[in-house]
Amino acid sequence: MGGAARAGASPGAPAGPVPSRRHRRAARGERVTARGARAGEAPRGGRGGPVRRPPSLVVGVGAVRGVTAAEVGALIDAALAGAGLAAASVRCLATIDRKAAEEGILAVARARGLPVETRPAAVLAGVRVPNPAETVRAETGTPSVAEAAALHVARSLGRSAELVVPKRASANATVAVARLAERTEICPADAIEELS
Repeated sequence: MGGAARAGASPGAPAGPVPSRRHRRAARGERVTARGARAGEAPRGGRGGPVRRPPSLVVGVGAVRGVTAAEVGALIDAALAGAGLAAASVRCLATIDRKAAEEGILAVARARGLPVETRPAAVLAGVRVPNPAETVRAETGTPSVAEAAALHVARSLGRSAELVVPKRASANATVAVARLAERTEICPADAIEELS
């Protein structure tokens, strides 16, 4: 029946391997892929092994009516690749509420298994962005859709956020990417003593 007990395991504890960090993170729903990059970045240098891919990126999307899914998807892919960011780390797409039914945006979200978060123009207008545009304000009521939506949605998830890809545009769409600040876990002093 036996099997070797783990070192330090209490008597009667089941034998077997201790789950790795990779397996514990995967069990929590975090995406785990090839090693070699910070969370949210694509692997570099071909170093194999697991690396954490928490869903830490919010992609803001602005578009004209009738934009195609191909155009939106290609622009998102180019923005992520250009910044060395992993598509597996995208948490959701974000846009203005008047684009909630824009099929080109929705089709990209469905194909990637991502939710679409929307915010009203009045909310987006209150977000400070590096690239406001008066032409966008005249059309939508906010000087920014992609950057403001990415930042606002990322911040509304309960943490601070930074814009890691400023607005990029194609003929009929714009995208921007915000990264949620990484969580830091503080280990209480008594837990440190137990580990010593």
